[in-house]
Amino acid sequence: DTDTAWEQLSPLLDDAMNQLGEKDRLAVLLRFFQRKPMREVGQALGISEDAAKMRVARAVERLRGSFARRGVACPAAIIAAVLSEKTMQAAPVALVQSLGTATMMKAAGGVTVSFLIINSLKFMARLNLKSAVATGIGLLVALNVGLYVYNASHRPIPKAASSQPNRRKPPVATGGANTGQANVAQSSSSAVDPALTAALENLRAVLREPWGARRRPDQKIRDALARFGPNRKAAVPVLMEALEQRDLGLQVSAAFGLQELGTDAAVALPELMALLRANRLAVLNDGFESLFAAINPGPNWISDLIDAIRQPNLMGRGRVANLIATLIQKNPGSETIYRPAVMALLQDPDPDARFYAAQALGKIPGAKETSAVPELISALKADALQDPHHYDPVFDPESSTTYIRKWEQQQDDMRRFEAVFGLESFGSDAKNAVPVLEEVANNTTNTELHALALEAIGTIDPEKRKATPEIDELLTAKEKKFASARRASKNYSKD
Repeated sequence: DTDTAWEQLSPLLDDAMNQLGEKDRLAVLLRFFQRKPMREVGQALGISEDAAKMRVARAVERLRGSFARRGVACPAAIIAAVLSEKTMQAAPVALVQSLGTATMMKAAGGVTVSFLIINSLKFMARLNLKSAVATGIGLLVALNVGLYVYNASHRPIPKAASSQPNRRKPPVATGGANTGQANVAQSSSSAVDPALTAALENLRAVLREPWGARRRPDQKIRDALARFGPNRKAAVPVLMEALEQRDLGLQVSAAFGLQELGTDAAVALPELMALLRANRLAVLNDGFESLFAAINPGPNWISDLIDAIRQPNLMGRGRVANLIATLIQKNPGSETIYRPAVMALLQDPDPDARFYAAQALGKIPGAKETSAVPELISALKADALQDPHHYDPVFDPESSTTYIRKWEQQQDDMRRFEAVFGLESFGSDAKNAVPVLEEVANNTTNTELHALALEAIGTIDPEKRKATPEIDELLTAKEKKFASARRASKNYSKD
């Protein structure tokens, strides 16, 4: 109900808009207050239409987070709908039309007008239409006069030493197969420190290099970040702009850079959450978990991660579940906050959400939640794996039926792998899963799944290991492999 949502959100809108960056604020004004199409929003902000969509989505996501921190939980889609509907109802036509001029003047260096507009809209929402129009006309006159006087008295003084205006540099392209990888937008940083400026330019140059063509690419990025000294946070905007590009090489490079920054990259969490919801981080695979684990978002972000798992079309929901378990391990004492949220997810109507919640619960240290075991057992059963979303024809519309079935079988096996690992983590608490694991081991044609199921049986029930030579042989080999890996790790640390 947008009426109810507006009643809850409107008192908080001022502060929420105040927390937005200037570009995000302008994007919200253009898109929702003036109802500009995304193409025109992009033109006004000097970015592409796709980038404008991301800018607006990111701004709405930030508003959602701001509202949530003030006790009002509202999905981003509802916030967008409320802004589209209610701001237009509250604002007179003349004022709405003036927003384009005002925002463009701001983009060119004029005075910030958003607070005046929003406060006026909130006030006018309580008035009848006639008085609202009159108020809007008065505001428009005052606004235009104020802008004229302000801009006349605050024009920048031209620099005598340079005839060239200080313009933002366009993206640099190298051409050829790596053109997409080279389109790293320039940061809008206004730093005057020559060393910092040089560090920013060097980081951009490193990011433009193809990842696979670099010698020791990870070390190059570390060296580039080291040049920032104590100003490491200044690298975040450049890395985020690279991460938002639709180029895997750039995304991998940027994600590694943000991971190296660790908690210094926490300022980018709103943007990262927006990218996660937009399915823009799934391509990073394990790098996604490493990135968020390095930043180590606090318990305030648990609701965002849980919401991500609840998103049916989100790729990498299992990685988000793994991340939650990792964050609990990294933050002793946070279990009391995280565990109830994951337990609540175990009651979600979506079977996938329940499965990932169970998977996370199996990795949380301490006492295991045995209520998660049935969900993992269910995931092992063939009749629970007929997911209509397994195959998305968008990825390969020309695939043959045989190929599709093979692909679906791979997805089913992967789900079973995850379920087996999850059950094994519960140890003796998952004894009731042994018959199902035995059925999987005996019936699967996947040799790896067969071995994993037997290993899980031996871990859960040591008596089965003693009675079954194949299980004992598998677990003995596994233990030797782990011991060898631990020794190698210790030797590497000494070197």
